[in-house]
Amino acid sequence: MSTKESVLELLTASPEGVSGEIMARKLGVSRAAVWKAVRSLKAQGCDIEGVSNRGYRLLRGADELNAALITAACGLPTEVFETLPSTNIVARERAMNGAPHGTVIAANTQTSGRGRRGRSFVSGGLGIYMTVILHPDAECSEAPLITTAAAVAVRDAILEVCGRDCGIKWVNDLYFNGKKVCGILTEAATDLESGEIRSMVVGIGINFRGVSGDFPKELREKAGFLLEPGEDGPRRNDLIAKTASNLLARAEQLQSREFMDEYRRHSIILGRRVEYVRGGRTFVATALDIDRNGGLEVLRDDGVRETVTSGEVSGP
Repeated sequence: MSTKESVLELLTASPEGVSGEIMARKLGVSRAAVWKAVRSLKAQGCDIEGVSNRGYRLLRGADELNAALITAACGLPTEVFETLPSTNIVARERAMNGAPHGTVIAANTQTSGRGRRGRSFVSGGLGIYMTVILHPDAECSEAPLITTAAAVAVRDAILEVCGRDCGIKWVNDLYFNGKKVCGILTEAATDLESGEIRSMVVGIGINFRGVSGDFPKELREKAGFLLEPGEDGPRRNDLIAKTASNLLARAEQLQSREFMDEYRRHSIILGRRVEYVRGGRTFVATALDIDRNGGLEVLRDDGVRETVTSGEVSGP
C-alpha cells in the first residue's frame, strides 16, 4: 500500500481528525511525506481540512469514477477503467466489435494519451480521460465537423456542470483563464466504397482539478485546471455524463451546422494575429472567420486570403 493510500485509510478511520505527527509515526515515514500524500489526495478530489490541535480531517472522499452513476445520469453504456494507455484505443476496439452509438469509455489515469499530430497528451492532477463512440449518419466530408461539434459540446458541459466559461481555440482546444484545460482528438473509420463513416471515436481530455505544480515545468505556463484542490464543486462523473449527452446531441447537427454560431461566438482567436505552417513555411495572418465546414479563414500579411483546413494556429 502506498503512503497516500495509507494516509487515506488513517483519515477515514479517524473522523475527528488525526495529526500529521501521529500518521508519520504509525506509517514509519516523515511528516513531509504525510504532507505530500495529503496534497496528492486533495488533488484527487478529497476534501481534507487542517484542524487546529488535531491535524487533518477528511470531509469528503476521493472523486472516483463510477460507470453505473454515469450511465444513470446520461443513459449511455459506460465502461470505467483504473488505468489505460489510451481511452481511444479501447474505444476503437469496442467500435470494431459492434459497441453501440454513444458508448462511453473512461479511465482514472491515462498513460499514453495522444493529441493532434501525434503529440502526447500529458495527464496531470485529477483529470477526465474519456472517449465516446459515435456511428453518425454522415459522409467523409463532414468528419472534421465532429471535432468542431465536440468542442461546443464540451464547452457547454463545463459551463453547466462546473460554472467555468471556456474559450475555444481553433480547432480542438478549450482554454480557461488563458490556459489550456481540454484537448479533443477525433478518429474515424470509413467505408471506402460508399464514402460513409462507419464509426468515430471522440477522445476528450480535461484537466479537471489540480494546481500548476502537477504539470511538468515546461507546461505550467500553458496548461491549467478547471478547479483547485479542495474547492467545493462537481464530481467527474457529472461532467462525463453531461459531456457525452451533449456530444450526441451536437452530432445530430452535422448537416444543419447549428453549433457553428456558438463555436464562432466563443472563439478566442477571431480578429487576432496568428501563425500557422503550410508547405513547410510559416505564415503570419489575421484570423477573420470560421466557415461552415470548420475551416479558418485568414488574411495573411502578404495580402493573400485563404482558408486553413488542417493543422493548428498559435499566437505570433
